[in-house]
Amino acid sequence: MLKSLSISGKYVVSRLLTHSPIILTHSVTSACNCRCKICNIWKKKLNANELTTREIFQMLNEAKRLNFAAYVVWGGEPLLRPDIVDILNHAHALGFYTSIITNGLYSKGKLRKSQKSLT
Repeated sequence: MLKSLSISGKYVVSRLLTHSPIILTHSVTSACNCRCKICNIWKKKLNANELTTREIFQMLNEAKRLNFAAYVVWGGEPLLRPDIVDILNHAHALGFYTSIITNGLYSKGKLRKSQKSLT
């Protein structure tokens, strides 16, 4: 509950005073294991310049310094990224409200490992 109040407080300050963003959304990979008719990301060439784990940690540390409150991970399919649990755990350890947008095909194994990090 305290975490929710903290996020709510950051939202109010952002909305009324600073007009600064508080939610960081991040496409962690362009890889996808689905061929959905409503999406074309799987048709595109894979991004060879995706951020490394270290670069993502640095980005998250900077976002924390800038008073962001939430980190939303998406892609492609973020669960295809081998370090996704480490990324979510790092974001959670920094105090971010963490969320993941996934097609759910790999959710049983990987998300159980990071369940405490998804708040």
